[in-house]
Amino acid sequence: MLLLYVCIALSDFLDGRLARKAGAPSHVWGQIDATADIAFTSLSLAAAAWLGLVGPWVPAGVAVLGGRFLLRNLHYQPSLQGRLVEDRAGKAAGVIYYLLVGAVAIELSVEGEGGRWFIARLGDAVFLYTLFLLLRRRKGRPSPSAP
Repeated sequence: MLLLYVCIALSDFLDGRLARKAGAPSHVWGQIDATADIAFTSLSLAAAAWLGLVGPWVPAGVAVLGGRFLLRNLHYQPSLQGRLVEDRAGKAAGVIYYLLVGAVAIELSVEGEGGRWFIARLGDAVFLYTLFLLLRRRKGRPSPSAP
């Protein structure tokens, strides 16, 4: 399981860089990549919730925050040249959720239950951060990001 997580995370890390280097990033592919990331993290954390490692609010937070991001980027904006609109705090949330999935994968790959309490509290903390992002008033305009 841990090896699968590492392969998925590595491919996600490399795909955008390769697309930009090849001069092929597009709004549509950025949307597809973001949708795949949101699906991966929300479904992985839903499985973790089913196993009792995190609360069910954790995958719900990923789905809501990710859904808001996808809706915000639903329409192509020519001025952004194919880039998606995102903010740093939302990007950080995506990275943190990915890391939480990694922590769950490590916990499930290691014998024993020593990290379960830590994983659950980490999930709660990430969800609280998600609530903060959902409830805050954004100042200014979010910056474009490459897909």
